[in-house]
Amino acid sequence: MLIDASADTGAHLGAAHDLTLVGSGSSAQALDLCLALNPDIVLFEVYAPDSSTVDAIRAIRMTAPLVRVLVLSSAAEIGFTRAVLNVGASGFLLNYQDRPDLAVSLHHSTSYQQPYFTL
Repeated sequence: MLIDASADTGAHLGAAHDLTLVGSGSSAQALDLCLALNPDIVLFEVYAPDSSTVDAIRAIRMTAPLVRVLVLSSAAEIGFTRAVLNVGASGFLLNYQDRPDLAVSLHHSTSYQQPYFTL
């Protein structure tokens, strides 16, 4: 499930033959969508780090603890990264123009018990 994601990210993941995009929406809709769609992974694409993303991740992790929550952002701001990990994000993926295959990163992130990072 994608939250606050660009059309490019949706198209990129939609082209992956081994992933199924079950839904997308905003940070404000994230918890309701998560409960309705029961995704394995929720990917937040963050352009401007703010508390709404942190609050949404906290709510998802408290309500649906088995769901992996990942953050994709071009801003590797230490305070924000620490905040999302402290509320239960499973990983932080750095988004840059020539990024490696996002689908591969998502698969790797589900293989680790510790938070997953790409830098």
